Amino acid sequence: MLSTPAHLQKSKRALVEKKIKTAQHALERFEGEILKCLDGTSNFTENMIAKQIRRYQQELDDAKAEYAELQNARLNEAAEIRKLRTYYDDFRGWAEEFDTAPLEMKRMILSHLIDRVEVGRKYQVTIKLNMEYQQLLDDTVEAICEKGLEKQRK
Repeated sequence: MLSTPAHLQKSKRALVEKKIKTAQHALERFEGEILKCLDGTSNFTENMIAKQIRRYQQELDDAKAEYAELQNARLNEAAEIRKLRTYYDDFRGWAEEFDTAPLEMKRMILSHLIDRVEVGRKYQVTIKLNMEYQQLLDDTVEAICEKGLEKQRK
């Protein structure tokens, strides 16, 4: 979700990219050392080289997995932002409709949305809504109005 600031995520990705490049470079170096070992010109034994290759291959695999996680988190965050944008646009649309609605319609909408209003000491106001946030997002103003009209008919 939107927990990690963008600049922090960017620096994490840069760090992981650096780990990947370092591991790749080390692998290339030790793979080149294999030929020297076979020629007998290397300072390392075959076992030492094999051990280092396994080590750097594991580091490379781990770094690539971490990079993939960061990319997935970035894509999920972008999807979450897009979803929030649509919610915001819906709210703006509803607000515009509410502003232009006649007084009777406004009362009907508010009576459906609000369960009760409590006024406490020092004019502390608490408003209890009839629905959950997701329900509010899923319902349209027309559906709310229709429910209000049906209540009035009964």
